[in-house]
Amino acid sequence: MSQGVTQLSVVEKLNSASDAEGMLQVVSEFIDTEGIFVFGEILESKRMQENKQSAAYQLLELFAFGTFQDYEKNKNSLPNLTDAQTRKLQKLTVASLAAQHKVLSYQMLQDNLGIDNIRHLENLIIDCIYENVIKAKLDQQGKQIIVEFAIGRDLQDGDLENMIDTLTQWQANSETLLETIQQQKTFIRAEHDAIQAMKDQSARINQQTADTSQQVPNQ
Repeated sequence: MSQGVTQLSVVEKLNSASDAEGMLQVVSEFIDTEGIFVFGEILESKRMQENKQSAAYQLLELFAFGTFQDYEKNKNSLPNLTDAQTRKLQKLTVASLAAQHKVLSYQMLQDNLGIDNIRHLENLIIDCIYENVIKAKLDQQGKQIIVEFAIGRDLQDGDLENMIDTLTQWQANSETLLETIQQQKTFIRAEHDAIQAMKDQSARINQQTADTSQQVPNQ
């Protein structure tokens, strides 16, 4: 983890916190740490599991599994976010979207991130790329980004089954694609053989015609 922060040190601070406010401060500082985008293991710690109704748990759960839209819908029941935390949640939202879509339009990103200004959006995407949240190409002319990679976020209950279903569907689609390609190869090969056979037959006819012409005596 960045800046000397370790999971053990965070858990120790949580265990040492005297009240819910102290826990919230520890969690808030942890979220603020640059380069940290995975929160599930801290969320699963004993102290957090014993305080699921606390603001600290709800805040950490948001960053582990949620998106900016989740925060907007439930902000009245969640702790207020700092500007840095808002930006990190937006980056995590980009990661979630990039994991689902190979091409992300500016409009889709703006709708999900609550960013109206195009320049601000592009700056956020550039930060995501620089911090390895995603690997993508920025297509300013087409107003979209082409995704190559996105970091994996924390898994909720049921996510593993969904991933297995997705991979199973991907495998089925791949097998169908391979079968289609094989059929196309077979068709192309058969068409090539037919054309070659026609060429060979034409060559034989031409040769036979030439031979016949040579056998005809001059008048």
